[in-house]
Amino acid sequence: MTQDTIIKGTEVKYKVGLTAGGFDMDTDDFFFTVSCGGVEKVIPKSELVYDGTYWYLCFDTSDLSPGLMTVASTALIPDTDFPDGARAEVVTTILGILKNE
Repeated sequence: MTQDTIIKGTEVKYKVGLTAGGFDMDTDDFFFTVSCGGVEKVIPKSELVYDGTYWYLCFDTSDLSPGLMTVASTALIPDTDFPDGARAEVVTTILGILKNE
């Protein structure tokens, strides 16, 4: 097993930080989309764990299918040039490979 292998059924916890021009994780809106094996799991800001200093993305991999696991972080940046007053900044990161074992 390599460091980037995750066994299906594992509960994972990742410290997250979003840094974009003018974005504040405490007051602005954001969400994460975990994807693996054709299954997506959307985790809104309200479901993240915040310890007063850091934000953590926590989820169970039981309902995901094996494959390359990625997470897309979507920050809704306040921007008056957009009709709804915000623009979406999306960054996708590879978390690892989810395997049955």
